[in-house]
This record gives sequence, C-alpha cells and structure tokens, in this order.
Amino acid sequence: MTQDPDQIRADIERTRAELSADVDTLNEKVNPKYVAQRKTEQVKDRARGVKEKVMGAVPTPSSSSSEQ
Repeated sequence: MTQDPDQIRADIERTRAELSADVDTLNEKVNPKYVAQRKTEQVKDRARGVKEKVMGAVPTPSSSSSEQ
C-alpha cells in the first residue's frame, strides 16, 4: 500500500487545514471573550424583544416615508 509522496503531502496538508479549522471553532466556542460577546448579544436581543412588546415595533424609514 505504497502511496505517492505528493499524495501523502496533500493528505497531510488537508488534515492540517481541517484540524486548524476545528481548533479555531473550538477556540471561538470556549474562549471567555467570545462567550461574553455571545451572552451580551443574547441579552441585547431579549431587551429589544421586550421593548418591542411594550412600545411596539419601530417602523423602518422606508415604510414610514412611503405612507406619507
């Protein structure tokens, strides 16, 4: 089962790229900085939802200008 050295190199590079992507994904998932950013966005989204329920949705500029 001897493989061509160029094929082995290509397999190694593909594996390195896949591992690098996996490590980057894992870093974004567990890095405290990114966890805090996600939590902050979740809180902001919830606050927007509560505000819209209480005050009503804010019309977009394009829809309000076309109604005038």
